[in-house]
Amino acid sequence: MVMLYLDHAATAQPRAPEVASAMTAALAAANPGRSGHQASLDAARIVFRARAALAGHFGVEDPRRVVFTSGCTAAINTVLFGILRPGDRVVTTAMEHNAVARPLRALEAGRGVTVEVIGTDAEGRVDSEAFGRAATGAALAVVNHVSNVSGTIQDLAGLRDATLGVPLLVDAAQGAGHLPFDVDGLGIDYLAVSGHKGLRGPQGIGVLVLSPTAPLPEPLIHGGTGSRSEQDVQPGFLPDIYEAGTQNLPGIAGLAAALAVFEETGYAARRIREEEISLRFLEGLRALPRVRVLGPAEPRDRVAVFGLDLDGLDPGTAALRLEREHGILGRAGLQCAPWAHRALGTFPGGTLRLSFGPENGTDAVDAALTALGDICR
Repeated sequence: MVMLYLDHAATAQPRAPEVASAMTAALAAANPGRSGHQASLDAARIVFRARAALAGHFGVEDPRRVVFTSGCTAAINTVLFGILRPGDRVVTTAMEHNAVARPLRALEAGRGVTVEVIGTDAEGRVDSEAFGRAATGAALAVVNHVSNVSGTIQDLAGLRDATLGVPLLVDAAQGAGHLPFDVDGLGIDYLAVSGHKGLRGPQGIGVLVLSPTAPLPEPLIHGGTGSRSEQDVQPGFLPDIYEAGTQNLPGIAGLAAALAVFEETGYAARRIREEEISLRFLEGLRALPRVRVLGPAEPRDRVAVFGLDLDGLDPGTAALRLEREHGILGRAGLQCAPWAHRALGTFPGGTLRLSFGPENGTDAVDAALTALGDICR
């Protein structure tokens, strides 16, 4: 049986061969920024070029404001724990992933931070005006750009306009690689990005992008940076302040290679294809009995991530049958986002999630619909 991978919201597969090639080459490189010999300088150039490419991709003029992290979760934690102080108030949404929810609950318990969660409509959208009113006077506003549960796209421009004067952290784990970002143009203060989902890079690498006006969070990790080695305190300048310890050079090289492949196509063509796939899948789902689709009904308002509530059928059972009987790989459960499932009425059982990637065509959509039809019957 040929397997059909529809779990791209968890991690992208397959990755371009250039990614593995770049990572393999980086494994033979020296340690960047730690020595003055040519091999170390060559390794540092890999990091520099990757940082510059990512700065251009995400619309930030100064590459030093692109910080490499172990992933989107690490980037989010850097901001939350580095900005919020005892007694602060933070405003966020009911669609957040546990990468936001759990740090906030920890800060609530440990520092007395007040966490205000703003609800959504039935499709998972946050009202910009309500969010802005709640954010007035807050120390930080946090929003999930694209839901990993329902595929819902939030109106970032509207949310930014409504929260002017309040630092804004955007969780772009699911949005990056699906929709373009202009950090400087939009005025996003902090953009947390995962490398292994929409951008189709390797796991274990992500970035935190900071706007020129963003207050610098206190660093979570202190240690060697290869700079200011005569001092026993963390350097206070970017990006070194957040990059203590040996960098993940294979991950950085792999992400840079993935980005180069990505930009050969660009966002516009990928977005058109994604909307076509979404439209075909949504139309096919409407013909199936006892299936509720989470998120927006219009392809332009979502990405190709579909949470399916199969009335009367446990999501885990549905996922198991899809794999064993039809060779389709999806994800069942709460997808690490219990807040979103509560907001959309699918807690505690969760959903069956099918998420499409750029290499999935109409044949993948039709295969998924045929399999779901079989299970529904």
